[in-house]
Amino acid sequence: MSEDTTARPLLEFDAVDSILDLLCEATGQRIALVAEVTPDQWRCHAVRDHAGFGLQRGDALDVQTTF
Repeated sequence: MSEDTTARPLLEFDAVDSILDLLCEATGQRIALVAEVTPDQWRCHAVRDHAGFGLQRGDALDVQTTF
């Protein structure tokens, strides 16, 4: 993961993981994340993956293969 990212200031807050857990609980979703999205890909910067997709911080996915 590049250190030059727009998500970096947000990720410096210790509460990010707790907020993602709260989002999962409040919405009933089993995954929540902070991602940087470009026309070609989206890169995970913070992830709560209770669905078991295997997503981790720094993973990148092709936009064409996601919704």
